[in-house]
Amino acid sequence: MTIEDRDARRQRIRQLLAAEEIRGQDELVARLRGEGFAATQSGISRDLRELGAGKLGGVYRLPGEGTDRDAAAMATLGRLVVRIQAAGPHLLVLKTAVGGASRVGLELDLADWPEIVGTVAGDDTVFVATESGAGQARLRGRIQHLLEGAPSS
Repeated sequence: MTIEDRDARRQRIRQLLAAEEIRGQDELVARLRGEGFAATQSGISRDLRELGAGKLGGVYRLPGEGTDRDAAAMATLGRLVVRIQAAGPHLLVLKTAVGGASRVGLELDLADWPEIVGTVAGDDTVFVATESGAGQARLRGRIQHLLEGAPSS
């Protein structure tokens, strides 16, 4: 497969995720094959990972996409999270505004992102356990993206 083929397939994945509710990789593989794209489950998994896509509410979404409720929740994260720090390969520590950790932990739990195994929140700190080191990196990127788009206080 050429780079152009891969890029065209990824562009089509972006379009499909924006227009439809894709619930599984097998569904995406079948759609792409039906449209003439070379697609395997492992290749699609890699494409989704590199596009930053994840499941939100049981549906694959690209970063920055979601329902109005999702957008409001993600804006809350962007406003409350002050700093992100890795603590080993499976734990992210999020420092929040004072009193914001519980809200951030709840929003992360409700986001239903596949990288997150669970959260523990205190007053201004949230521990986020991830399923892998790669998941930790994806999650950190997602949250960093939210922080970069958050309005200044």
